[in-house]
Amino acid sequence: MTRHKDSEPLGQLQEGLKLMRQCPVCEKNYEIDHVDILEEHEGSHLVHMTCPNCKGAVLALIVISPIGMSSIGMMTDLTADDVLRMRDREPIVGDDILTLHIVLEKGFGGKTFEKHLSFIK
Repeated sequence: MTRHKDSEPLGQLQEGLKLMRQCPVCEKNYEIDHVDILEEHEGSHLVHMTCPNCKGAVLALIVISPIGMSSIGMMTDLTADDVLRMRDREPIVGDDILTLHIVLEKGFGGKTFEKHLSFIK
């Protein structure tokens, strides 16, 4: 993860961030210190932004190509570290949900919650 304050000037990515310069919740401008570049790959950037005012967070994909820029973002309650921790996990499947239901219904049987649910790791 690249913290903005520790990175070189952003150039084109900084232009892409201007597309999403305001928090969708409180409409305050983002500050560069609250922007984390989580992943970069051939002109696409996965970026996590946290509003310094309301603490709302946005996860955005910004794509820069020779013909222009585009971005798509979504509000999230994940921190930048949460995104990095969870992005390579296996998806939760139906059996995981059923296991969770059984554990919650019958109790933990002396074991910790995590030992019952392999998908929590």
